[in-house]
Amino acid sequence: MLNLFLNLHKSSRGKFSIRDAIAAAYINIVTAHDVVAITLRAVAYYLAKNPVIQKKLQKEISNAEELGHLSKPAKYSEITPLTYVRDEDEDEYVYRKAPAHQYCSSIPKRYLTYREEQFGAGARNCIGKNLAMMQLTKIIVELYRNFDIRLADPGKEWTVSGGWLTRQTEMDMILTKRN
Repeated sequence: MLNLFLNLHKSSRGKFSIRDAIAAAYINIVTAHDVVAITLRAVAYYLAKNPVIQKKLQKEISNAEELGHLSKPAKYSEITPLTYVRDEDEDEYVYRKAPAHQYCSSIPKRYLTYREEQFGAGARNCIGKNLAMMQLTKIIVELYRNFDIRLADPGKEWTVSGGWLTRQTEMDMILTKRN
């Protein structure tokens, strides 16, 4: 990401300073933490609502670990072959219902349904999307590798609200250490 900004600085001297390049990279890293937190809460909620899917995710992670394919913590290069972790199973969802991240999207979130669209589309695509997805998948692997996660009250629906920032409440979770 920083290389992209530095190339922009080099190609448009006087219009995009080195300070602008560093500031743009910093903003993308800072805003990525919000999209990761918002999406991670949504993933935990929907997986807790769908324990069968959560078990499939954990099984894929456990299988990779048993085969010696995951270090501790797992490297992103070790996670990329895991199709269920990366939500590539067309019949089920892991991340797809996660709310849109409004920093990176100019499209109203009521129109967004798939995780790729959470980060905008076309010319409005979020430059921090890849960083956020890398962080998210690494966190998910470590979280579900080490814990079973369930809702404290499975019958209670969560509340999602907000304008600039998405706020998720009414989703108390219980984490139990896995063996």
